[in-house]
Amino acid sequence: MIWCNIMKSRTLIILALAVVMIAAIALVVNAETKVVSSTNKSSSSCQGGGLKCTVQKLSTFAIHQQYILYQKKGSLPGPSFVPPFVGMLFQLILTPFDFYQNQEKYGLISWTSILNKFVLFVVDAEMTRQVFKEENAKLFLSLGAKKILTEKAIPYIEGVPHRQLRKQLLPLFTIRALSSYLPIQEAIVNENIQSWLKDGKMNARNQCRDLNMMVSTGVFVGSNTDKTMREEIAKNFFIMNEGFLCFPIDLPGTTLRKAIRARERLVELFTIVIENSRKRMGQGDKPESLIDLWVEYFLSCDESERDELSNDTIIYTLLSFMFASQDALTSSLVWTVRLMAQHPDVLARVRAEQFRLRPSNQKLNLEVMREATYTRQVVNEILRFRPPAVMVPHENIEEIKVGDIVVPKHSLILPSIWSAHFQDGGFKDPYNFDPDRFNSERKEEVSCAKNYLVFGAGPHYCIGRELAKNQIEVFLTQMAMTTNWEHVPTAGGDEIIFGPTIFPKDGCNITINPRNYSA
Repeated sequence: MIWCNIMKSRTLIILALAVVMIAAIALVVNAETKVVSSTNKSSSSCQGGGLKCTVQKLSTFAIHQQYILYQKKGSLPGPSFVPPFVGMLFQLILTPFDFYQNQEKYGLISWTSILNKFVLFVVDAEMTRQVFKEENAKLFLSLGAKKILTEKAIPYIEGVPHRQLRKQLLPLFTIRALSSYLPIQEAIVNENIQSWLKDGKMNARNQCRDLNMMVSTGVFVGSNTDKTMREEIAKNFFIMNEGFLCFPIDLPGTTLRKAIRARERLVELFTIVIENSRKRMGQGDKPESLIDLWVEYFLSCDESERDELSNDTIIYTLLSFMFASQDALTSSLVWTVRLMAQHPDVLARVRAEQFRLRPSNQKLNLEVMREATYTRQVVNEILRFRPPAVMVPHENIEEIKVGDIVVPKHSLILPSIWSAHFQDGGFKDPYNFDPDRFNSERKEEVSCAKNYLVFGAGPHYCIGRELAKNQIEVFLTQMAMTTNWEHVPTAGGDEIIFGPTIFPKDGCNITINPRNYSA
């Protein structure tokens, strides 16, 4: 990932920041040239030339932008000063958790600025939920995301078309569908674990990333798609994914241009898979993937009720699913490894429950997984304690209210999932890793439902949440029952980094050995 490479080298950080600053200044100055020019018409023209004139123009622009920001913030708490042009961008990039913690000190809702854009920072759970449900607050993925995914992707579909698409997707996440994905998930997890055991040590982030991509391609396109094509899908997805974390310069050779080309290749590959699926499902073959189930459902509908299922609809939905799940699920698998090593008592209870339900190492099925109540509590607590995405940026296309605050049009809103999960008055002792908070006596998933926002809320509430939870649970149970592992600490390795989901700084290094299947 590009974020990891940046974090590895101080020289690259300095160069990257220099490029960002120059590009940021160029962008914002260009965007506001008319405003500044209009302001200057009533005053004398720039005296002198060259550097002096440039400095004078930049100073005028900086003062103008500071005035606009302070007008927008009104009485909101926040920093007493933000640097011109870039705002708090560098703090957000280099020390994201320090940035969040400093911003939280201002209260439940505060302001800041990034790249001269007015930013509303929200840490209150109810207001965060309000932002997620607000129709005029749209998901803001990254500066180059729309160029990569295009407006056909789920995050950019709203209103009636979005509701119609979600209705089409519901059959892909029924009990029948989840049951059909489970053998794929289990087989791939087991295959990877056996590979790790041969090495005896691993970096969890690197290995879980590859495992998760194998599961995604296995579930979405199926084992009837040949291995070479699945590997090419994975390769191009990783190239595309890097484009979400780069500066949005679309020129030959740039990371963004490579990401766009990778998406174009993914469209070609998925088109081949879909056409093969249409042929097989038309012949009555058994569905073996999410694409197969979608095509089968489409063919089973009465023609009068059948909406046209285009290749584009399937392709850009798959790209959206992969974008949403790859980094997030990788983060959750890594934290599963780290937290179980840190809490051996919890791991022992998972093992005891699994051995009671599957004493002969039987294959997993949904019925047994639903009986494994403590294991599911652990999964829910991993997601609460280390939510993969600590915030989900939105941009409001109209003036809206958040709490009692009127938010100016085209502001960037940062609702914090992390803060909602740890907010006073929500979960009991939130900084303790405690799966029992979700047991049948305490039921904090009910009493603190407004604080549990790992899957969002509102129109974009994660439709694949049960599939994601199943993936974590399969991984946890198979690791617990067939391996022993120990964390190998490194200096500063447990520091949480953001890229864009959260990970231990060192990626979590472990030694791993075979374990006899027992309680």
